[in-house]
Amino acid sequence: MTVPKVLIGCPTFIGKKYCINKYLNGIQDLDYDEKYFTIVDNSKDDEYLKLLKSKGITAVKGPHYPDDPARSVLESRNMLRDRFLKGDFEYFLSLEQDVVLPKDGLKKLMENNQRVTSAVYFALTDVNNKPAMAPMAFVKVDKEWFDKIKNNPKKYKDQYEMLKKHDFDIEKVVRRLRLPEVTGEKTIEVNRVGLGAMLIHRDVMEKIKFRKNPNGFDDMTFCEDVLKNNWKLILDTGVKCQHFLEEGD
Repeated sequence: MTVPKVLIGCPTFIGKKYCINKYLNGIQDLDYDEKYFTIVDNSKDDEYLKLLKSKGITAVKGPHYPDDPARSVLESRNMLRDRFLKGDFEYFLSLEQDVVLPKDGLKKLMENNQRVTSAVYFALTDVNNKPAMAPMAFVKVDKEWFDKIKNNPKKYKDQYEMLKKHDFDIEKVVRRLRLPEVTGEKTIEVNRVGLGAMLIHRDVMEKIKFRKNPNGFDDMTFCEDVLKNNWKLILDTGVKCQHFLEEGD
């Protein structure tokens, strides 16, 4: 049986230098034979590019827009897409440089046999003015949740402001998954998820180009385009990553 070829990569910059060894060791440790790797450096100068190349990895220079980092990331990501499409890869694993998959993570994501499957990774966020670890994945809200927030603006201040921002239109609102919802091993159909650890099939890569998000980075517009093309966004809670948000994590 032929093993599908996977291109692994991400945009990066010198600010992620602190975790490069953890990242590269994580890729090397992945239990998968047909894995190939490219990283696109959009730092201001070539210092980080030289460091990456000194480690024996394929690294290319991406565009640097000092006043528009989202554009730097977007164009770097489309450079990876171009490399992917020119090769005979079946999957692209978008793996951000501060995220490390478990050893069996790539195989587990592929076993879902979906066009887009994400692992779980967490970010530090504020929930009602309290720090909390939460998954980088979002789902549509149901009416019970919507009414609870709308009727308790003082108790759920942050969530209420989100509803207000969307004119209290339930169809426009998504909520972040909570920690208890991603325990165990199951799959969840989500509405938005970050590109930190996402396995994407060639069918999707051929049809969708990463595009600008007027409100942030291109993760969310990519998810929007996936859903518009009637593909699903699947989150596999059995694949949980390490996320090195800053030096010392």
